[in-house]
Amino acid sequence: MIRKYLDTDLEEVIHLLHLNTPKYFHESEEQELRNYLSNELDDYFVVELVGKIIASGGINYKVDSQKSARISWDMVAPKMQGKGIGKELLTFRIQYIKN
Repeated sequence: MIRKYLDTDLEEVIHLLHLNTPKYFHESEEQELRNYLSNELDDYFVVELVGKIIASGGINYKVDSQKSARISWDMVAPKMQGKGIGKELLTFRIQYIKN
């Protein structure tokens, strides 16, 4: 199930980051992610499976001469990688942006 991020999801998303460190993220990025989730996100989503967050990713919007969106902070739990969950979350966000 893909749903919007809630403030109460913070520690589970940080745990997801830790599971992907150091292979995909550096230790120093934890503070950046905490700041992003507290101050910079426009839309952020999590994927839940049996009540646990197994993936997450965001969208940020920027308006200059054109409207644009940026996909950000994508993470999938290592044991769930290679199962199409990241692709499903990306496809969801692209459709969300189009809508």
